[in-house]
Amino acid sequence: MDKGLVTRQNQLKGAFWGLFSELGNSAIAKEIGGFHTPNKGIKLTKGNDLLGFPYQVLDIIRDFESENGLNIRVLNWFGHGMFLFILFGKNNLLSNSDFYSENGFKYSLSSTPWDYPDLILSDNYTENPDIAFIEKSPYHQWFKQILLEKPDDFGLKLEEELKKISDFFNHRMI
Repeated sequence: MDKGLVTRQNQLKGAFWGLFSELGNSAIAKEIGGFHTPNKGIKLTKGNDLLGFPYQVLDIIRDFESENGLNIRVLNWFGHGMFLFILFGKNNLLSNSDFYSENGFKYSLSSTPWDYPDLILSDNYTENPDIAFIEKSPYHQWFKQILLEKPDDFGLKLEEELKKISDFFNHRMI
C-alpha cells in the first residue's frame, strides 16, 4: 500500500470538504435556498465507494417531491470530475428553459436521477431534449461538468455557476 498516495487522497478529500462547507455557508447558497420555500436546507454527504471511487455531495436545495420539487447538487466524484446537477419535479416550471442548454447543461435521459455512472460514464443525456420526451419524463434533470484550469479555481467557478442559476431563478420569478 502506498501510504503517501492515501495521505494525498485524504488531504484532497479534506480540501474539497472544506470548499463544500464554505460554499454551503455562502451568501449565494443562502440566496438560492430562498427561491424554493419547501427547501430542507443544505446538506453535505460523503461516501467511499461509487464504482470504487470516493465522492462528496453538497445539496444546496433539497426537496425531492416528485411533482414540484427542486434539488441543486454538486457532486465531486474522484477520478471522474465535479458536476453540478439541477433536479426538478415533473411539473416544476423552472425546468423547461433554454437557459440550461445555453449555459452548457445536459439533460438526463437516465431512468433515475441517481444513476450517476449511467449519466456520466455512459453519456445517457442529450444537449437538446425533445419536447415529447420532456413531457413524458417523471423528472427533469440538467447537469454539467465543472471544468477548471487550476485547482484553486473550484470555489470561484462553482460560485460563478450558482450566481448564474440565482440570476435566472430571480428573473423567472419576477
